[in-house]
Amino acid sequence: MNLIVEMLTNNRCYKTEKNIVPKGIMLHSVGCAQPNPDVFKKKWNSNSCSIGVHGIIGADKCYQFMPWTKRGWHAGVAYKNGPSANDTHIGIEMTEPSTIKYIGGASFIDLNPDASAAHVRKCYENAVAYFTYLCLKFNFNPMTDIISHAEGHAKKIASNHGDPTHLWKKYPNLGYTMDGFRKDVLEAMTGTGNNPSTFAREATRWAIEEGIFNGDGDGNYDWQLPLTREQAAVILYRLYNNKGVSG
Repeated sequence: MNLIVEMLTNNRCYKTEKNIVPKGIMLHSVGCAQPNPDVFKKKWNSNSCSIGVHGIIGADKCYQFMPWTKRGWHAGVAYKNGPSANDTHIGIEMTEPSTIKYIGGASFIDLNPDASAAHVRKCYENAVAYFTYLCLKFNFNPMTDIISHAEGHAKKIASNHGDPTHLWKKYPNLGYTMDGFRKDVLEAMTGTGNNPSTFAREATRWAIEEGIFNGDGDGNYDWQLPLTREQAAVILYRLYNNKGVSG
């Protein structure tokens, strides 16, 4: 995950003096066919903007837009004067593919399913990494402290939106659900030894097939352990030799 910290100091929500003690994280998706997080960075960095999220996830990069303890404007309320996840949750958006077209509410048609699914997959993988980082930072339990916007509405602490599962369910082959997302974050936090987390399985399989990772010789890979400089040097050496990299 490429996380860039760039505070939206011109954003109206950013300028408020209200802070929170975060109790969890709410996952959103933007609800429009725009994959580029920089477009939202520019749009939301305005005194007229009524949206205040703590960060956004794209396929290639992610942003933090506000301090984690700043009260955001991302959840809304389920009913007038009702409680809001704005008072308790960090709000993170995910971008959506350019290859879809909304036709009303949360319904959309897909103009290029393969390209759309590829974008959704990359954002999901980045979301797992982003939420893992936040859960470790705030000592959150991902199984209880991560919710979606749709789940927030069911709990009567958010407005009536269906994101992000309205997007995920369009691609059943990906198998994404909020329960699965929470489990993937938990796996990434706690480590699963030789079983890579769901978001990393394709990459780890490739690394084994290409001889980049050979484990300890007994079939142990310890996927969640950090790399030493020695191990990093071995990986670079193998890439250099396997791929014919020239200086």
